[in-house]
Amino acid sequence: MDTNLKIWDIRKKGCIHTYKGHTQGISTIKFTPDGRWVVSGGFDNVLKVWDLTAGKLLHDFKFHERHIRSIDFHPLEFLLATGE
Repeated sequence: MDTNLKIWDIRKKGCIHTYKGHTQGISTIKFTPDGRWVVSGGFDNVLKVWDLTAGKLLHDFKFHERHIRSIDFHPLEFLLATGE
């Protein structure tokens, strides 16, 4: 199980960035509606917010008791929902 998040350019057919930080596999991924960030949830019970422009981790949330199965963004507010 891969612990890295990879961003692929499908036109160039290659990986353009790899984000490392999860200690176990990634179970779900979601882009923000504006496409600036990507959020990953893992089997390590951690939610990570990655900045695609800067190429770095913005924040990680460690409040889940089990692995994160789902992620979604509110369509109008700056809110993120996660599920175990």
